[in-house]
Amino acid sequence: MDLAERVVSVAEAALADHQYASFIDVLTGMRLLHNVQVWHNGRVQYLDEMVQGSAEKLRQVIATFQRWADQCGLRTEDLPPHDASARTPPKYRVAGQIPELEKIFRRHFLPPYSPELNPIERTWKLTHRLCLHNRYFQTLDDVVTAVEEQFGAWAAPNDTLRRLCAII
Repeated sequence: MDLAERVVSVAEAALADHQYASFIDVLTGMRLLHNVQVWHNGRVQYLDEMVQGSAEKLRQVIATFQRWADQCGLRTEDLPPHDASARTPPKYRVAGQIPELEKIFRRHFLPPYSPELNPIERTWKLTHRLCLHNRYFQTLDDVVTAVEEQFGAWAAPNDTLRRLCAII
């Protein structure tokens, strides 16, 4: 399997596993990056210090990964520079040789927005149809009460929500 096939295979596996793919997923899946938790815990300052492979190979992996994401129509979402709640926030800064790594380390590639696949979107749609549609509410509190009553009816496990939240 050549480099491009490996990149695509690992990226597709990550996307299938957790509904997004990141460059870190690709590097770990290709065994070019090990023990990311060491970096997450703040024991390594720069993530790129842990990456194995030449600068040229990494550039090829980046280009292939981005080309794959574009062909799949994935949208990008950049993570914030660090998690403020973390004791020692991970740094996406790079030590040197490939400046574009900083940006790509923070970027996640997600499928196009598909509300029909999101269980909460389907739940709200049914809630609207069952208790809000074509009804007049005098106050906002009346709307809240109607929604709370519907959610109360669904508090116990039931077939309606089970079917609604199952991706078919």
